[in-house]
Amino acid sequence: MRNIFHYDILTEFNKEYYKNILRSNNICGDEIAISETVAIEKTTDGKKKEIKESVFYYPCKLGRKKYLLPSEALDKFPLRVVDVKRKAHSGAGYWKITSSRSVKIKEEQTKGFREFIDSWLDYEHERADLFTLYKIIVHTAYTRRINVRVMTYPGWLKDSPVLTLGMLRGDTVSINKPSYARLKREIAAGNKILVLNEMQKFKEEEKELYNKFYEDVGDFKPEFRNPSCSVKGSEDVTDIRSMSTLTFYNVPKKPEDHLFDDDLDPKNCGRIFPLFFEGGSQKRTANRQKHGDINGKITEEEKEAIIDMLRVQKYYSNPDNFIKIQKNYTRKYEYPSDRWQRNYEVICSGLSAYAKDQEEFTMFEDLLYDAHKKYHDVLANREHYCNDNSIEEGEYGSENDTTLIDLSIKEGKLCH
Repeated sequence: MRNIFHYDILTEFNKEYYKNILRSNNICGDEIAISETVAIEKTTDGKKKEIKESVFYYPCKLGRKKYLLPSEALDKFPLRVVDVKRKAHSGAGYWKITSSRSVKIKEEQTKGFREFIDSWLDYEHERADLFTLYKIIVHTAYTRRINVRVMTYPGWLKDSPVLTLGMLRGDTVSINKPSYARLKREIAAGNKILVLNEMQKFKEEEKELYNKFYEDVGDFKPEFRNPSCSVKGSEDVTDIRSMSTLTFYNVPKKPEDHLFDDDLDPKNCGRIFPLFFEGGSQKRTANRQKHGDINGKITEEEKEAIIDMLRVQKYYSNPDNFIKIQKNYTRKYEYPSDRWQRNYEVICSGLSAYAKDQEEFTMFEDLLYDAHKKYHDVLANREHYCNDNSIEEGEYGSENDTTLIDLSIKEGKLCH
């Protein structure tokens, strides 16, 4: 059987399985209110009177057709449109959805969590241990709320787990430095994971938006408020309670090139848990998997394998099921920032679900700690990393070094 996570295979699967199906990524605009007749009453003189109310919809686009989806149907995705009615709004023509049916795939525990993680993107990787850690982090981000930023060399496969989830579930998305309108739209779409990619080299007009965004998400606030509201005198609020954020960028090619940390307020970007995953360089990719073109239509065997993967992913992304498989292993570290500590503990819940014993859990926990520490090492030694002169294991500088002061992590204290 061919690689079912190849983008060409998943594209063919979506074309067949989700043909004429609306998913959350078909939402193409903000929620709108339309005044509609909801009842007709008779007046005392026997005349008919229309009772109008605001009815709320999300505009969706599938192919060349634009739909108006009632807002209360958002939790039915993916859904099949059953009945429609022509509707004009603001000079545009829509198909108003009057009846729809959910076509969700049911969750099922057809394999253990460890087997699920190992079989998901089972690719050859220069740092297979870190890639496994990263897949656990992505699954945990889908199930619980975390805010993590990841720096690597190009071609590390940061995007692949998120993009495959997006193609299968339709509720994770990766976008490059979006405008406020795009950012708000993707949050409103109910995405479980929002990936902000290529987050470096900010323009002046972008800094205010992202400083406010990272201030709100990094503080685990329930809402994100448009930073320009105070000027406009209006309220513009977007719910972010069930959304994780992953922020991606690469090691700069030149030491003088700007990083995420250079352009944003330290107190805002510092709220997002930072990691640097080793593997690859400016000249070679950590991904060793060969990805050629896929020829031929998707087979029934491949379709069944993808559906099985969907069932399992849905089972373990159910918070109740995910909690059941977590073990009570002892955590080893305590981070100086409460926000970092919260992200670390949530990630550890995923590690405990995967690890077969305390020893393996500690091994992954050490990998996580090491990736966090090396992020700061990259900042302090940019020239080495930009020129591919990676510092040898253990060469981080003194704990009293001023470049590492905010990494004063206490080891050995148990965190229950």
